[in-house]
Amino acid sequence: MKLPPPFTKDGDHIHVIIETPKLSRGKYAFDPETELFKLMKVLPAGLAFPLDFGFIPGTQAEDGDPVDVLVITEQSLELGCLVECRVVGVIQAEQQDKGKEPERNDRIVAVPVVSHNYETIQKIADLGEDRLNDLIHFFHYYRSMSGSVFTPLGNKDAAEAVAFIREKIV
Repeated sequence: MKLPPPFTKDGDHIHVIIETPKLSRGKYAFDPETELFKLMKVLPAGLAFPLDFGFIPGTQAEDGDPVDVLVITEQSLELGCLVECRVVGVIQAEQQDKGKEPERNDRIVAVPVVSHNYETIQKIADLGEDRLNDLIHFFHYYRSMSGSVFTPLGNKDAAEAVAFIREKIV
């Protein structure tokens, strides 16, 4: 499978591959060797991913994985779906796995360019403080289940998020 470049041809949008659909209890990860999605863990009853979770192909974050993306959509997207998105910001965070040094693990926040309900979201602040706090609490709890600590460091708007993505292109 040939993955697309991180940015669209015009450079205005990013390509995102969905790894874990919204409301899924299963956490999946793309395996580049087999070109398949591997089930990594199952969340406990009552816990599910609040947004579609994906990655930007052709990038590499500090943790060695592609840059993570939270996609705000009207409906759950399919595992493996390619989505053209508009970047609205980034949740900056640090993650510390048990027995290891802390490392950055930022999450880009994006909206599909075909979205109707969320087309007015242009910056991360448009999500509202309560929704952002819900996302941060989810990742705090999700990481704690495996003995990791998730520490939010702040949010940045689209321009800084896009600059971050460009720095991570491999």
